[in-house]
Amino acid sequence: MKKLITISGIVSLFFLSSCVTLNEFPIEVFQPAKITLPAEIKNVTIVSRNLKYQNDTLQNYYSRDFRLVKNRKTFNTDSISVQACLDSLLQKLQTQKRFNKITALPVSSFPVQFVKNLHAPSKNLIQEIGSKTGADALIMLDTYSGFYSIYKNSEDGRSVAQVLTASVWTIFDVSKNRMISHTSLVDTVYWDGFDNKENYLASRIPDKKAAVQIAAGLVGANYSKNIIPYWATVYRNTLSTNQADFKKAAGLAKMNKWEEASALWQKYTESKNKRHKIHALYNLAVAGEMDGNIEAAIELNNKASKISSSPSFADENKIIRKYAAVLAKRKIELAKINSMNYEL
Repeated sequence: MKKLITISGIVSLFFLSSCVTLNEFPIEVFQPAKITLPAEIKNVTIVSRNLKYQNDTLQNYYSRDFRLVKNRKTFNTDSISVQACLDSLLQKLQTQKRFNKITALPVSSFPVQFVKNLHAPSKNLIQEIGSKTGADALIMLDTYSGFYSIYKNSEDGRSVAQVLTASVWTIFDVSKNRMISHTSLVDTVYWDGFDNKENYLASRIPDKKAAVQIAAGLVGANYSKNIIPYWATVYRNTLSTNQADFKKAAGLAKMNKWEEASALWQKYTESKNKRHKIHALYNLAVAGEMDGNIEAAIELNNKASKISSSPSFADENKIIRKYAAVLAKRKIELAKINSMNYEL
């Protein structure tokens, strides 16, 4: 099994006490899909139902400095947004071999229909689409809306733009004619014009047409996390002291040299100095997770927890107990990923 972890390096240090340092670093971990689709679902069809709420009438408007403005040029914002949304979802699903066939119907497959409340599609419609496309399941974008705003930052007067998005998605099992999931997503995408070096450029603020496409694409990509596994940034820690070996090991871990760091920590697993022993066991647990050995990580962390139960090691014990919960959750996540036989 692949480790399903990528390591970005230690990025920050802060002190728990005068003699204990917590070294925090980000890693990328492979997370299971939020929805477990039946294994027999191999062919899916993506389709937009093109439903719009009756009170959603701002397609041809945007907000400038908190005042409603009508577009100078009329363009079909909804069609552009929905297409971007479906395209990004399709691209994400195609990155993994979870499905044998993925069909995306054109946005124009259904005319725009204004409704007071969303309603489920008819069984006949589900069967009709499933029959025509050979789908085991339908992934339906029931409704989508996005609203663009641009305004001046109150602190420096520079332009800021945002798009507020709202979407509703439903997955139907065609053969069983039942709903598998129903999901609502609301989010806001911001542009402040600054790059990674904090340099501002007004041209980095997109106009409405560009912004709604970008925001809609992010909606489709975010929704894909409900269907397929995805990479997410999480944080882990190692513990160290001013002792030479621990400082050296922390530096090795910072360079992702976990095997060399572990050799130094291993020397202290039987130390008479309880603090050193606790740190060594805990750090070896972290190293075990980095190596993909979740069971070894849990065992080592449990040993560290037992020794750190004394009030003298309250800071360490808090970190260790928190990590125990993280490892328990991670074990469940890995089991779920393995059971679905996903491919990276």
